[in-house]
Amino acid sequence: MLLFSRVTLVGRMGQNPEFVPFNYPKEDSKYQGSWKFSLATTKSVKKGEEYETETMWHSITTLRSLKNIGKGSMVLVEGEFKYWQTEDNAKKGVTIVANTVRVLDGKSVDDQE
Repeated sequence: MLLFSRVTLVGRMGQNPEFVPFNYPKEDSKYQGSWKFSLATTKSVKKGEEYETETMWHSITTLRSLKNIGKGSMVLVEGEFKYWQTEDNAKKGVTIVANTVRVLDGKSVDDQE
């Protein structure tokens, strides 16, 4: 039996992607760091007779270059969950490690003011 974790999200980027260089990059590797950004997804929830929109924020990390997309871009993210915690267990969280990031609305960093 094969077990795996996979997630697909569609949402808007909350900020321009930040490039984070690796502390000890391998000279022969094509990857010298990773890109990090937040992604907002929304859903409608019925509260009484009214519907309200709830926004959830997700932390995304990828090795794919994100030079031409930025805050507000609608993207599709596919990847897997990575759970983390600090050594003293004071903080715990989940990051999505994306192997696919696709721009859905054609909005690039160059289009923004």
